[in-house]
Amino acid sequence: MNDTVARITGAARGIGLATAALFHAEGRRIVMLDRDAEELADAAATLPGALAITCDVSIPQQVAQAIKDGQTNIRAPRHSG
Repeated sequence: MNDTVARITGAARGIGLATAALFHAEGRRIVMLDRDAEELADAAATLPGALAITCDVSIPQQVAQAIKDGQTNIRAPRHSG
């Protein structure tokens, strides 16, 4: 298993979600960041073990808190097989 962590902004949809899915498939631990909490939760539910953190990256305090939360709460992805 790959022990790296991918932190992905805009992860609730589009390119961000596709990037999260790709890194997850590679076995990386995933921290998904997005401003839209509901959409982010739905997206994270499709990637077992991913950590979803609601964060507006234009607000430095939220970014700092997201980094702390991610370091504290990330877990390894669960793959079947």
